[in-house]
Amino acid sequence: MFNKATSKPQNRIDSLIGATTRIEGNVIFSGGLRVDGMVRGNVGAIADQPATLVVLSVIDNLVKGAAGQAVQNMNLMFGLAETTGLTQPPVVP
Repeated sequence: MFNKATSKPQNRIDSLIGATTRIEGNVIFSGGLRVDGMVRGNVGAIADQPATLVVLSVIDNLVKGAAGQAVQNMNLMFGLAETTGLTQPPVVP
């Protein structure tokens, strides 16, 4: 019904955006794309072609969890205020 074509997912990655790569702008792809770096823009697949997108995303909130505790411990070891570096707004890469 409605001429819906079925396609199976790609099993291979044709293109890679590496971990240290930063792209400003849109990325349009076909086949397989893995994003380990940063894309500041839209990521889209070419219409009517099978495509697979793999994205690695890491979020580290320095106020909560082990990272924040490590910063607090370092501050205390160096005689700084416990919250030094934790109350500033984050810097986006």
